[in-house]
Amino acid sequence: GPVYVITHVDIIGGQPGVTEAIRLMHDFQVDSLKDKGAVRFEVMQQDSRFNHFVMSEVWQSREAYDAHNGLDHARKFREKIAPMLGSPFDVRLHRLLP
Repeated sequence: GPVYVITHVDIIGGQPGVTEAIRLMHDFQVDSLKDKGAVRFEVMQQDSRFNHFVMSEVWQSREAYDAHNGLDHARKFREKIAPMLGSPFDVRLHRLLP
């Protein structure tokens, strides 16, 4: 069944770093929604902390999510955003309960 992915992203570098990270996450969102098996992809900014974000994704299957992570645009996104991270990505996969 579908897999639900929640990723917490904390950015350092003040407003310039946050502005660039937002651009990278937006581009990643747009590219990811073109991938086979993508259902939904949203990027949210925490209301009380301008440098904290959540990426919420829904994929048709775990296989679709894993394939997405191996694509060039996903690898390049992780490479570009890595120097901006204040902590490692916190990626959590979920499934709906019956």
